[in-house]
Amino acid sequence: RGLTPGGLDFVEPTATPAKTLEIPGVLIRSSAKLLTITSGDQNFIDTKPILRVVGSGESDATFIAQVQGADGSSFGTVIQGTVTSGAVKDFDLGELADGDYVIHIESNEPIMASASFSRIGSGQPDFAWAIAVTPQKLDAGFTTISGAISKLSVSNPGQSAGVVTLNGRTLNVPAKSNTVIPLAAGTSYQISSNVPIATSQVIDLASTVAVVPVLDYRSEAGRLKVVIR
Repeated sequence: RGLTPGGLDFVEPTATPAKTLEIPGVLIRSSAKLLTITSGDQNFIDTKPILRVVGSGESDATFIAQVQGADGSSFGTVIQGTVTSGAVKDFDLGELADGDYVIHIESNEPIMASASFSRIGSGQPDFAWAIAVTPQKLDAGFTTISGAISKLSVSNPGQSAGVVTLNGRTLNVPAKSNTVIPLAAGTSYQISSNVPIATSQVIDLASTVAVVPVLDYRSEAGRLKVVIR
């Protein structure tokens, strides 16, 4: 688009290939404004929300992705698709209205996936990649940014209801549901859960947006390989 920037994002490492994936933190805003822009200028077609899937198994993968809203006012969509082994393919998420979503994916072969969405305020548009997060029983900490709007997208994909504790506050998360929790700016949080959950922090700073997963890095340590010379 010439000299007009389309945004910038720092992409976190995604979850390892799996047949079941959870992508929290797809918080859509300014959808009507972006739809007007893309309808009038096809050079902005990349601002539409997409699901990017990588075929990581030995055979082609067939999957179903359910885009689930966090409350009764956010209605998502369902996508069925196939991706060739070793290939990358993008899928249009449709005309999602403003709302808070997570994406639950079931596949017959291991895959990796992330979702991209854009926002636009009074200035230039920005975009973010919401990555797949492996559900786990959390015992972790994170800090919000001063001067930004931060929200926590929490998904419980399991069969049992769970309890999430956030700085001493307990929240009930029903089975196969998700919720969004407003956070205070410039604050340190401690989060724990009694069931595996997938969680990401969504940061909005003057309509620029980023999605950062909340992970218990102690649980990840066993997968890290360090070579000492």
